[in-house]
Amino acid sequence: MVMDEKVKIGTELDTFSANCSYDAHYKNHTKCWCRGYFRDSCNVIAFTPNSTNRVALKDTGSQPIITVSYLVKEDTD
Repeated sequence: MVMDEKVKIGTELDTFSANCSYDAHYKNHTKCWCRGYFRDSCNVIAFTPNSTNRVALKDTGSQPIITVSYLVKEDTD
C-alpha cells in the first residue's frame, strides 16, 4: 500500500486524512498501516476493519483512507 504524494501539514490536536493505493490483487486482503520501512519489522498502527481510539483505517474497496485524530508530536516519526 502506498500513501499519496500530497504533503499535509497539521498541528497538535488536528485531524489528518490520507488516501492510499494498492494493486487490485490485494483488494480482498486485510490492509494495515505501520510505522517502519520493512513490513516484517514494522510497528502496526491500525488494520482493517479495526481502528484505535485515534487511528481509523477504512478500505473503500478501491483505496484505503487513513484518518488520524488528535495529532501528537510522535505522529511525525
